[in-house]
Amino acid sequence: MDKKAGEKLLTIWWFIVLGVIGGGIGIGIIIFMSASVNTNGVESGILGERIIGCISENGYLKNSVLNKDFDIFKECGIDKRFFRRGSNFYFNVSVYNNGIVITNFTAGDYSFERDCSIVNKVSASKFAKCSEKTEIVLNDKNEIIKIHVLTGSNQQGGRIN
Repeated sequence: MDKKAGEKLLTIWWFIVLGVIGGGIGIGIIIFMSASVNTNGVESGILGERIIGCISENGYLKNSVLNKDFDIFKECGIDKRFFRRGSNFYFNVSVYNNGIVITNFTAGDYSFERDCSIVNKVSASKFAKCSEKTEIVLNDKNEIIKIHVLTGSNQQGGRIN
């Protein structure tokens, strides 16, 4: 009745199990924290969708887009500070009617346009990731209007802190 050898044997296994569980959690945290994250392609896609969404509505081009005083930053709720020369973001919006550009909006680092065409041909890790979207809408005269949006993001991802 007073045998304590079984308890000592279970205590050793208990500490081994705790060590394995703790080691697994520690290794999982180290792997998770050392992973780098690159969301450039997603960011540029979201920016393109946002721009298309703010200049068109229900399949029609908004009339205010063709005005000379149209401010794409104000209308789309985009902060102009992120699109200064040398920034990490870029967009080029061209609105076509019968193949002729009727209005154009560009902001950000203009070198992204060239970098985007290079990335399609060569694998480059430090170049901007781009998104190209085209939307066909109608204007108020029911003419077919083509909206072409090229967006790019080169915001450097890193370790999760």
